[in-house]
Amino acid sequence: MRDWRESTLGDVICEMRNGVNCKQDKNGVGDKITRIETISDATLNLERVGYSILSHKEKEKYKLVSGDILFSHINSVVHVGKTALLEQNCDIYHGVNLMLFRSHNFMVPKFLQFYLRMIFQAGYWRTLCKQSVNQASVNQTDIKKVPIKYPSISEQKRIVAILDEAFVGIDQAIANTEKNLANARELFESHLNTIFTQKGEGWVETTIGDQITLQRGFDITKKEQRPGDVPVVSSGGIKSFHDETKAFGPGVVVGRKGSIGSVYFVDCDYWPHDTTLWVKDFKINNEHLVYYLLKSLDLVHLDTGTANPALNRNLVHPLKISWPPIDRQEMIVDKIEAIEKHTAKLEAIYQQKLTALNELKQSLLQKAFSGELTTDELPIKKEVAA
Repeated sequence: MRDWRESTLGDVICEMRNGVNCKQDKNGVGDKITRIETISDATLNLERVGYSILSHKEKEKYKLVSGDILFSHINSVVHVGKTALLEQNCDIYHGVNLMLFRSHNFMVPKFLQFYLRMIFQAGYWRTLCKQSVNQASVNQTDIKKVPIKYPSISEQKRIVAILDEAFVGIDQAIANTEKNLANARELFESHLNTIFTQKGEGWVETTIGDQITLQRGFDITKKEQRPGDVPVVSSGGIKSFHDETKAFGPGVVVGRKGSIGSVYFVDCDYWPHDTTLWVKDFKINNEHLVYYLLKSLDLVHLDTGTANPALNRNLVHPLKISWPPIDRQEMIVDKIEAIEKHTAKLEAIYQQKLTALNELKQSLLQKAFSGELTTDELPIKKEVAA
C-alpha cells in the first residue's frame, strides 16, 4: 500500500447532506423518494420507494444521480451504516433519514461504497452510534472523521472490477443456498401437512376441542417476575424466567397475540404468558403429536383482533381435523421426528455455507483495502456458484 493515500471520509466526499423532509402519499402518487426501506443488500430497491409531491425547487436540489451513495444514519443499531449505490440515472429523489454521499472525482463511487460495506460488516459504526430510546444514529461530524486509504483511480477501478466479478458468484451461491434452506423447511412442512391430512387405518374425523383443551395464559409483567428457573413462555417463545409455575410440563403453547400461531413445546413446568394459549388438557393424547398438529395448521387467519390482532381459543376448538388412535400416535411422532432431524441437519449445513460465503465477502473486502487483492480471487466466482 505504498502508493495509497491516507485520508478521511470528509476529504473524499464533496457533498454530504440529509434528504427532503416531506409528507409521503400512502396511495403511491407523486414523485419517487427514497426511504430507509429502499436500501436492500447494498443496492437501491426501487420497488420500495415512497411517494410525495415535490416542488420544482425540491426536485432540482434532491434529485439523485448515478454514483450517489445513500447512507443509513438513523436506524436500529444493527442497521446504521448500511449503504446503497445508485448506478444509473433515474427519476428518484433523496428522502429523509438517509444521508447522501457524493464523492470527489478522484474517488470511484463504487470503491467508496465497497469500503463502507467493509467497515459496516466489521461493526465499525456501532462504536460511533448515539443511542436514543427507539433508535441509534451517527452524525456528520463523526462520519467525516472516519479514516480511509485509497490508491489511484486506475487501481480503484481494478479493485472494483475484481470485487464485482467475485461478488457475482458469491451472491449467486448465497441465493442458491437460501433457496435450498427455504426448500428444506417447506419440505418438512409439506410432510407434516401430509401426515395430518391422510386418513390412515383407525383415524377419525374430529375437532381440536374434542382432543385437547386450550386455555388463555396468565398475565405477568417483567417487574413482577422474580429470579427463578421457570420459563415464561410468550408468543415469541421463552424470553424470561420466574420462580413460580402455572402449568406442568411437558406442555404446548400457541401464540395468541403478537406472533400469532407460533407453536412451542416445553419440556418442563412453565408459566404460559397472557399473549398465548396453552394446552390445559391433552386428554391422554401424545403431547408431541399435539405440538406437531398445531404446527401444521394455519392459525393466523383466525385472528379476531382489529387494531390488536388476537387468536381466540373458541375459534380454534371447532376446527375439524383427522386424528389417529392412541396406540399409533407414538409411532407417528417417531416418523415426524426422524424427518425433522434430517431437515435440521440440512438446515445446519446450509446455514454454515451462508456464514462461510458472507465471511468470504468480508475477507475479500479486507484484502481489497489492505492492497492484497489480485486477479487470483476471480476463480472464486466459479467455485462458489457450483
